[in-house]
Order: sequence, then structure tokens, then C-alpha cells
Amino acid sequence: MAGAHAETLEAAWTIAAAVDPGQDALHAEAGATRADLRAAQALRLPSADVSAAYVHVGDPPSTTIALPVFGVALPISGDGDIAVGGASLSYPVYNGGQIGNAIAGARSANAATELMEKAGGRDLKLAVARAYFDVLRSEHALAVYGDAIASLTAHVHDLRNFAAQGLLPRSDVLAAELLLADLQQQQVQAGTRTALAQASYNRRLGRPLDAAVALDEPAPAATQETGAALEPLLGQGAGREEIAALQKKAEALRSRAKIARGAALPAVLVGGGYVRVETDTRPGQGSWFAGVTLKWRLFDGGKAAAEADRYRMDARAADDRAADARTMIALDIRRAWLSVRDAQGRLVVAQAARVSADENLRVSRDRFRQGVGTSAAVLDAERERSAAVLRYFLAFYDGAYAAIDLQRSAGVL
Repeated sequence: MAGAHAETLEAAWTIAAAVDPGQDALHAEAGATRADLRAAQALRLPSADVSAAYVHVGDPPSTTIALPVFGVALPISGDGDIAVGGASLSYPVYNGGQIGNAIAGARSANAATELMEKAGGRDLKLAVARAYFDVLRSEHALAVYGDAIASLTAHVHDLRNFAAQGLLPRSDVLAAELLLADLQQQQVQAGTRTALAQASYNRRLGRPLDAAVALDEPAPAATQETGAALEPLLGQGAGREEIAALQKKAEALRSRAKIARGAALPAVLVGGGYVRVETDTRPGQGSWFAGVTLKWRLFDGGKAAAEADRYRMDARAADDRAADARTMIALDIRRAWLSVRDAQGRLVVAQAARVSADENLRVSRDRFRQGVGTSAAVLDAERERSAAVLRYFLAFYDGAYAAIDLQRSAGVL
């Protein structure tokens, strides 16, 4: 609960974002697609190669033969040692649009992963908020049972004294002791739930599971989205990153389809370079070369067309998922919006019930002390008060969580 060094929800979000493996994985995926984009952009640049080779012929031929070295056929006759080296430069002039589409596809894929990275950050905040409020809710429940046990223990002590004096039947004492035992059992269970909630919260923040937890209480205003209209939230939700990411994924797949179709088109490459050859019998000779290469696969058995169809179908599937995501997000916003209002209404009722339960317990105790009330009425009042306080905190933290869930659903968290 709140204390001098209590941790705020905002601080918990910051810590979780720095240590969460899921977020780190999203960062890595975004980095990988950025690297893919750089690799695709590099395809537009000329490529330069430098090569060298040395060949030793154990029994040099007396007649001239051709020895393939460095991509060329070298005539040798009586040469035992041959050294060849050179450099070449090539540049793609035309390749059916494959490079341009590769760059466009990589750019769309990178945009999709970066959008999902942002969406993942919102989902992490919601998960941390759930763990945060679970801790506070369970701690308050534990405190409620502790207060009820302390109050009932004092009442049981009075009953035992009265019973010893013959002023009350033994059955009243037994009824109170049974209720006390039940509350003690619920306190044990609440303690277990609190320990599990704290361990879950610590895991989210990358801490030892048994680390001490001290959390700041949210302000009452932070538990509500009072006056938030549904329609503007639906409009905001239409711009959520998940939808845009699926659209970008579809664009990337269409680019892949164009790349596949481009493989069936002619490709033109210009290049040039320099080659130098030295042998035992001939001094070093160098030659410059330049040329144009045309490559056109006239028949591939329909492979390029089939691959293009596959990517077009994948793109269509991504479009369908984006359309489905729009309706799911709209439903998610409406659900969160209704949850906020539900929690608001319950909180108002629970607050009034809590006040009534406190007063009922006070009156029941006074009547019992004055001899005009029964012990059973006190026990009923104790049960009702504990239930009322628990319902109040349940509504309070449900409202706090629902408010954050609504922000996440609308894409503004």
C-alpha cells in the first residue's frame, strides 16, 4: 500500500518497458526489418569485386591448352606457375522492377514492425496495470479481514465472559467462534493471493519474485473516465497501430508478388573491370573489359506466376485481418467503455453501502452492550460490513483498471 517510498504506476511502466523480454523482442524485430531495408536499398548500388588466383602446374603441357581461372580460359603451354588477378564492377540497369519492389516491400515490412512495437508497449502497460491493481486489491482484502478479525476477537472475548456469568447461552459463543474461524481462513487465503499478486507484479518488473512491494494508491479521479463519449473514442481506435500494421504487411506482400513476377522479365546488367595474368614464360599482361549482359528466363514452368499468386493471396488475407481488427477494436472500446460505467455505478452504490454497514455494525454493538440486541445481529453486521468494504475496493480497482483499459483500447495510452 501507499508509503513514503511507494511506487507509482507510471514508474512501474517505465521499469517494465526497460526489462520486459517481449518488448526487447519487438525492438529486435524492428531492428531486423530496418536491416532488411538497408540491404534492399543496397541492391541499387554498383557491386565491386576483387579476386586473385595462383595455379601451379606440376607437369606443364607442351601444347597449348585452356585452363579456366578467374572466370576466363587461360591458354598455357610450358607454364608451371600462373598468377591472375583483377577487379570488376557491375551495375543492374533493369531487372523487371525487382529492386524497386524489394525496397518498397522492406520499407512496408519495417513500418509494420515499428507499429507493432508501439502497440506492444500499450499492451505491456495494460498488463502492468492489471498486476499493479491486483496487488492493491489483494492487500486491501487482507486488511479488511484483519480488521474484521480484530473486531470479532474482542466480541468473542465479551461473549465468553457473559457466558461464564450465565448471561448468554453457549451457542452464541460458538456461533461467534465459527465466524471468527471462517474469517481467519479467509485471511490466510487472502494472504496467499497477496503473495501471488506481488510475485506476479515483481516478475513484470524483472525483480526477484519475493521482493518487497510498496505501491502508491491511485487518486479517485484516476479510477474514472467521467464524461468520456463513446463516438470520439471509436474514432481514435480506428487509428490504432494494429490496423495500420496489417495494412503495411499487405503492402509488403504485394511488393513480394511484384518481385516474383519480375523474375520472369528480362534483366540487363552492365559491367567492366581489369584482369592481369602472369606466367613463367610470359610477362604480366593486363586487359580492360566492359560489356552488357542480358538474361531472360523464357520458361520456368509457371514458378514465378505461382509465387506471385501466393503473395497476392497472403496480402488479401492481411487485408481481411485488418478489416476484422477494425470491428474487434470497436467492440473492445465499447466493452472497456461499458466497464468504466459499470465500475462507476458500482462504486457509488458500494460507497453508500459501506457507510450503512459501518453504521449498522456500530448500532448492533451498542444494542448488544445495552442488552436490547442479540449477538447474532452483531455477527450479521460484521459479515455485512466486511462484504461491503470488499465490494467497495473491488469496484474502486475495477474502475482504475477499466479507465486504463479504455485508454489502451482507444489507442491513447
